Amino acid sequence: MKQNQRIAIGNCELTTDCLIVSVQGWFGAKRHEVPWPRVHTNVVNGELVITDSASSRVRVAMSMRTTYNAVTIGLIAASRGKQQ
Repeated sequence: MKQNQRIAIGNCELTTDCLIVSVQGWFGAKRHEVPWPRVHTNVVNGELVITDSASSRVRVAMSMRTTYNAVTIGLIAASRGKQQ
């Protein structure tokens, strides 16, 4: 990823510093910027579940079957989290 470039995967945006997640609430969606070391991913029943280790409100699930490059988020989170 180049500086100041954002890559969209599902309802998330990837940057060099953080993962921007759109979380649906009662009155609309709110965007959360989650630094890579706090991003936690887990695969459950064919869905990639993304959570923020510091905030229980940030939780997004996307189908790995229908979301192009969803597995990439987990790989980047693993590599970026180890560096810092």
